Amino acid sequence: MPYALVGQSLWAIRVVGFLLLFGTSVRFVIELIRSLNTLEDRTSRGHIGAAAIAASTAVWSYYGAFPVPYTPSYNLVELACALASSALSLRLGRTIFLRESRGLVREAFLLGFVASIGIATKFTGGVLVLGLNVLALSAFSWRRLDARTASRVGLALSAGLLSNFAVLAAADHDLVTRFQRGIAIALAVMPRAPIAELASFALGELPRDLALAPRILMWPLLFATVVGVLGPRLCERRLSRGISVTALVLGAMLVIYVKENRTHRFALLTLFAISLALGLLWMRRRTTPSKCNGRAALLGISVISLPFAYAFGTSNILLWQMGMAAIFPSALAVSSIYAMRSGELIPTWAFVVSLGFLAVFPACLVIGQWLEGRDVYRLGAPLANQTARLPLHAAGIDVGVEPRVAKGAGAFLDLAHESGFTAGQPMIDFTGQSPGLILITGGTPLGAIWLVGGPPFNGDLSAKVALDYVNEGDVRRAWLLTSRDSFTRIASWKSIVERKVGDFAYDEVGRVTLPNPSSNDKEKTVEVTLWRPRH
Repeated sequence: MPYALVGQSLWAIRVVGFLLLFGTSVRFVIELIRSLNTLEDRTSRGHIGAAAIAASTAVWSYYGAFPVPYTPSYNLVELACALASSALSLRLGRTIFLRESRGLVREAFLLGFVASIGIATKFTGGVLVLGLNVLALSAFSWRRLDARTASRVGLALSAGLLSNFAVLAAADHDLVTRFQRGIAIALAVMPRAPIAELASFALGELPRDLALAPRILMWPLLFATVVGVLGPRLCERRLSRGISVTALVLGAMLVIYVKENRTHRFALLTLFAISLALGLLWMRRRTTPSKCNGRAALLGISVISLPFAYAFGTSNILLWQMGMAAIFPSALAVSSIYAMRSGELIPTWAFVVSLGFLAVFPACLVIGQWLEGRDVYRLGAPLANQTARLPLHAAGIDVGVEPRVAKGAGAFLDLAHESGFTAGQPMIDFTGQSPGLILITGGTPLGAIWLVGGPPFNGDLSAKVALDYVNEGDVRRAWLLTSRDSFTRIASWKSIVERKVGDFAYDEVGRVTLPNPSSNDKEKTVEVTLWRPRH
């Protein structure tokens, strides 16, 4: 819907996507800081909005993690839902903790409704995020929730969950069937073993990254520790603490965002957040501990676990996908800095400068995408080089691309039109990497919008399963795209078609050579063959 409203402008939808992430991030960080203030019986000293904005610039990590698309996708919707539902769970938890009744039912209903959108977008991630939202609620509601309030919250939450699914089912009567087919195709393209994946992550990937993170952050951590311990002997205590915190923030931001450490981003930001939390506890060591520290710790655990909930079930490397959700550890880091400032443990200038560093450095990801091709997904050239316009095509999308891509697309459009292809006719892409060619011709993809092939996917099996759901007559009328040199091609495409329709009744009408859409190096090419159905 937003895409249609902005006239199919890719830049407009990118802006809409970023604003969605940024807006939900700001709301989440505000609710997190307010919740920690409540649990620790801490009086806010203002500037929560500034802290939230600084922390929320970490959403640039969504676009800078590898490998993810620069444009919005289901990943963006899932992350936005995780942020929004987490903000609602924090607000609802605070209402319960303070034993207030105003807004209780409304907030519980909205939490269920937003969580159901996340579940419908990506089932595993949405369910895990909702589970962590409930864990966060438990940090507030332990010994604060009576049976009557619990029943009201439970009913409202359930009503929110069911209402969204009811609306979806009413709007699309085939929703359940398509959902089942989508799961079947997804499992065919990449069979999953959740227990094995979880074990590999917990016993292998995560421990290795967490062991490496202290070495990467060694100098910022060492300098901050030395200044924090020895500084009071040389200058006023608050001043030395301010220097220590500012140096840690600067060093961590340089290492995490300027250096090429994107694959370790989650572990680095988590260590950074933990270090600031420990620094906060050390600064408070002479004050009376809060009675609610256990609740705050449980809340922190739920927040730091949200990137895992968001990413689990992906076909990408899990830790890389978790780096897309860098906003969650960043929010915890900022909450610690805010607590230091509220408790007058560091000078105001240290708070301001630290927020400045936190706000500025994540933008390095955007600069990299503009200047270097390796920082963008599949475009093969920096955004600054996407200067050529696509030739006129049926989809009517006016977008700048790399000149070689525009030339290749023009050659394909010429071949399709000269061969008699018209918009609306069915087309099947067996190259494993050319769904954009179907789009610009105005063709109707069959089976799935994108039949993914190549390692680590079982493209042949998924193509077979997908076409099993397609009417035989549509397959007979379909134009085909194949390739002999694409490493993502569906190799058994001919037998799949023959199994569906019998004799092979298609004629080869021509071939074009295009820049390889799966490679960041657009000097590499792939040959695409177009087949026309016999009438």
